[in-house]
Amino acid sequence: MKSFTDQRVLVCGYSQAGYPRDETFLAVLRQFSFKRFFDLRVVDHRWIKYGILQKSDKSKSLILEYRLKWMRFLIKTLIQIRQVDFIFIMKWNEDLALDVIRWARGRDIKIIYDLWVSRYLQAKRDETNQNKWFELEKTIIEQANYVLAITPQYRQFYMQTYGVSEEKISVVPHVLETSWFGPRKPDAAEEKKSLIVCYWGQAHKHHGLAVAFEAAKYLKDIPVEFHFYGPLKLKERVNTAIQSLSLSNIYYKGFMLDTKTLIQAVDKADICLGHLVAEHDAHLVLPNKAIQGMARGKVVIHIENSDLKYFYQDSDQAITPLWFFVGTGRRLADDIQTLYNKPALREQIGMKARQCVFERHSLHNMQTALENVMQNMMNEKVLCE
Repeated sequence: MKSFTDQRVLVCGYSQAGYPRDETFLAVLRQFSFKRFFDLRVVDHRWIKYGILQKSDKSKSLILEYRLKWMRFLIKTLIQIRQVDFIFIMKWNEDLALDVIRWARGRDIKIIYDLWVSRYLQAKRDETNQNKWFELEKTIIEQANYVLAITPQYRQFYMQTYGVSEEKISVVPHVLETSWFGPRKPDAAEEKKSLIVCYWGQAHKHHGLAVAFEAAKYLKDIPVEFHFYGPLKLKERVNTAIQSLSLSNIYYKGFMLDTKTLIQAVDKADICLGHLVAEHDAHLVLPNKAIQGMARGKVVIHIENSDLKYFYQDSDQAITPLWFFVGTGRRLADDIQTLYNKPALREQIGMKARQCVFERHSLHNMQTALENVMQNMMNEKVLCE
């Protein structure tokens, strides 16, 4: 039986800073030593990321021009390299992805599409263009030979929403760069005067920042500090909360950090925040920040969900790898105070969290999952020949 490593593989999509799935995905694919391997990802994606939602004629013409240029480039490249057997499509503009899928299907080139997170769910959250994104996502899933989901919960969502067969969709977990599993510096207890609660990321409403600000209001009388890292919109929200709630224990610490600096910031924290409200896809996937905090051995607080709880929490565990909470800022403040009073418990949860993430989100997990996907597609290809 032929091995999938005998195949010629092309990867297309766009590379986006701050989303490590791109690089970990590529790192695993390169390890397979395919017969030929081509990386045609787009770096400058200003006109394609949200191109389909642009309204002006100028934007539409530029997007169309970009799509035509890219397709000509792809066809020219494929003519030069003669043939590929599989095309991996990563995060991309859906219109452009459909162009590639339709072109490839006419030439018997197999398509593997990484669904990442649902754009349809994003449209529902934002209450805009819901039908358009539903139809686009549905069409891509129908047209691709194989699709990948980021978690078992997301896989179930796609199956129920679009009627995807079990054989067509597999889970390829999100994984962290190996640097997140590196050694941790011991806490300098003598230098820390407060327990530090850390959040990094965007200022989206569905992340539940208002809950964190409310919790800070109830924790004024104990040495707890909230540190926030993110873009300028996050700085604006922090400053607004400081003024409107008269808070002196929350701090905006700077813009989005590179991986090395972010790890250093996380290592200084005692507690990290995931998403604090049950909105958008909080029930389907842990945010990247939560997995990163767990990898550094920190207590991560995330809104409770039975499916995620089942996935991350073994029934026989006395110590759980995540601290799930339900409720308001008052409840979050109570949970933080409990953790403040129990440093040994924080250490135990952190150790369990680090072990849990290594078992579920290391490069080995992605490599095994992709091996299975590629070999299954290879077997189907042999049967059809």
